[in-house]
Amino acid sequence: FMGSGVKTLVGLELTKETANIIGKF
Repeated sequence: FMGSGVKTLVGLELTKETANIIGKF
């Protein structure tokens, strides 16, 4: 994966982490 592909994957992972953190509160 290169360029925007990496950013997309990272963005999805961050979104999942954020959702998990919000879900804990």
